[in-house]
Amino acid sequence: MEVRRAAKGLITYSDGSIVVVKGAKSGRWNLVGGGIKTDETPEQAFRREADEEIVDFIKQIGNLNEQTGIIRGEITTAKGIKLLAAWTLFKAELQSSPTDLQIANPDEISAITTMTFEQCLAEQNMSMLAVQAISRYLNPDLIPDVAC
Repeated sequence: MEVRRAAKGLITYSDGSIVVVKGAKSGRWNLVGGGIKTDETPEQAFRREADEEIVDFIKQIGNLNEQTGIIRGEITTAKGIKLLAAWTLFKAELQSSPTDLQIANPDEISAITTMTFEQCLAEQNMSMLAVQAISRYLNPDLIPDVAC
C-alpha cells in the first residue's frame, strides 16, 4: 500500500484553542499542513504548507517543536484510493490574534477557524487522523471513539 508522508501542525493559541482548516475539495476539517516533497525535510514541508494555507503564517509563528512519533492511519483519497498516511506532527504557537487568521489559498482551503479540544472531538467532519493527533498531544489519557 502506498504511503503518503505529511507534515501537520498542532497550532494553538495561549487560550488552548486549535487552528483548523477546511479542505476546499474534501470539505473536511484538518490540521494545517500537507504532503512532504521528496527533497524536503518534514519541517520545511510544514512551513511551506502552512505558509500556503495561512496568510503571514511565518511572521505569526512563535515556538515550533517537532513532536516525537508519527501519527499513522489509513486514508481514502477523493478518488477512492486507500493510502497509508504517516504524519510528522509539529506543535506551534501563533503570536497573532485568532481573529487575524486569513486563508492564503481559497482553492485549497475553504475555511479557517479555531476550535477547542472538545469541539474538535465532537466535529463530525474532522479528519480522523487530526482527532488522533489532537487527542495524543493535548490529552494523552483520552482515547477518542472515532469511526475509521
